[in-house]
Amino acid sequence: MHQRGSFTTHHLFNHKLSPYDEKEAKLIFSRHNSVQAQASIATPHTHPLFMLPFTLLELTTQIKKLFPDKSSGPSGITNRILQTGDAEFHALLLILFNGIWESHVQPTDWQLSLMQPIYEGHD
Repeated sequence: MHQRGSFTTHHLFNHKLSPYDEKEAKLIFSRHNSVQAQASIATPHTHPLFMLPFTLLELTTQIKKLFPDKSSGPSGITNRILQTGDAEFHALLLILFNGIWESHVQPTDWQLSLMQPIYEGHD
């Protein structure tokens, strides 16, 4: 597992102009160790591939494969935004995705989507 600094070390923590929901962040941080411990336990049937974090190369390779003109989801983030992000942006995305992957907890909003198959005429 990666060692990351906590939100409590961020320079805007407890600052009057903090953009964070600090009450929620403290609650999440208090649960972090138990979630991390549960997530790091592999079952006997867990393939080792599913225990490894993503690499920056894997992330950037997949971002390059995205169709740039697809419409965005509720967040408003388009594939073109992901593709035009710099190395620092991609590093932050990597931290986000690896955190989700390692904790086995995804944002609730990601679970609320309407998937509509579109027939494209191929058999």
